Amino acid sequence: MLVSVSTAMSPRWAGRHVQLKALAQYDTCRDPIWRSRPSALTTIDRMERYMALADPMFRTMDRMLPQLEALIATGNDVYRGLYRIPAVATLSH
Repeated sequence: MLVSVSTAMSPRWAGRHVQLKALAQYDTCRDPIWRSRPSALTTIDRMERYMALADPMFRTMDRMLPQLEALIATGNDVYRGLYRIPAVATLSH
């Protein structure tokens, strides 16, 4: 069932035309959505299981990142310190 509204309507009702069309097409859209619902729920459940498995890894990475950042900062400090020495600076290029 398709409801049509005249296009010569006032601007006040112009947005209502789209709403009426959407309401008229609801029945044709509802059936495919309900048919795909079990598949969507299965996919959501699978994703929740994957996230539960990955959660310990995320916590471990959260604990390790500050240490890795500190290690990289130390390496950068060492590089800058060695780069200031004239003989070492020429070897690095």
